Amino acid sequence: MERRKIYVGANASNMEAGASIDVAVHNQPTKFLIDTGATVTLVSHALFYRIQKNERPELEPITQVIISANGTDLSIAGKGMFCIEIGQDKFIVEALAADISIDGILGLDFMKKNNCKIDLQQEILQCKRTEAFSRGRINDYDTLTSKLQIGIIEPCEKFVKRDNALLAKTLVEAREHVPIRLLNVSNNVTTIRAGTIVGEISPVEDVITMTGNTSKEHKHPKLDNELQKLVNEASSHLTEKQIHQVTNCLQQYKSLFALSDNDLGCTSIVRHRINTGTNYPVKQPPRRTPVAMRDEIDKHIDNMLERGVIEPSEGPWSSGIVLVKRRTGRLASVSIIVNSMTFR
Repeated sequence: MERRKIYVGANASNMEAGASIDVAVHNQPTKFLIDTGATVTLVSHALFYRIQKNERPELEPITQVIISANGTDLSIAGKGMFCIEIGQDKFIVEALAADISIDGILGLDFMKKNNCKIDLQQEILQCKRTEAFSRGRINDYDTLTSKLQIGIIEPCEKFVKRDNALLAKTLVEAREHVPIRLLNVSNNVTTIRAGTIVGEISPVEDVITMTGNTSKEHKHPKLDNELQKLVNEASSHLTEKQIHQVTNCLQQYKSLFALSDNDLGCTSIVRHRINTGTNYPVKQPPRRTPVAMRDEIDKHIDNMLERGVIEPSEGPWSSGIVLVKRRTGRLASVSIIVNSMTFR
């Protein structure tokens, strides 16, 4: 089997020989050496085993021979897909787990794939789709400095249509340098040339500083419709402060109110018992139910089972279900025979 050679330019045992960058590999903070001479990205064995076991990537064997800058072969455990965080950005990177003395090397493969730019003077590594500050020119800025102190920058329509870039609206002080935010919404690299008019600045009449207590008005918490009806019915006899107190009270104890049949609660403090005295148990045989009522009975039984009102049981007492129509038009289920024999 032919084995291809890959060269790695790192030859230092520490970070003094090159530029390094703070990264996090699967939530493990560390530093990586930036090496344009390394054709692949490397992760040390030590860092690999510091990663949590459930997050540790599976390594695949490789056939290539990795040669360091001093000409020696590196011991490689395999390759895998690693999650590398740089700043606020996350990258899924194919890297090799190698026996190196530093935690990792950011290689040329990563920098080419992510269109990285290295500024050694300012010690900045810029990747594609990252936010950056760039100096620009605002149209007629000189005529505004004497009149405008605080203004809002808005995008210029021609610039947005022509360059496929968005400019964020920003409240700024009119000074020599004004920060702006640009977003490239296309998949292509967009070049903004010097002198391009990117936006317009407009004066702001007033800026209100908000504090924690800007108003003395009471803000009522939002209640359910049924509870809000109670407040509305009583509000004609209450002051604003009292309405606020009632609303807070209802909001605090809203779990005590049954707004529908589904809200009926239960207690485990006491156990309910029906005293039937010396009466013998009654087991009434089932009777035929009208076809029109069968679905309604099934619906009632399922609903009461779901709410915990009834539960399946086996006992000597049994009675058929009878549906009774209430004044509201709703149907309720009762058991006539059992109820007629109970007493207090």
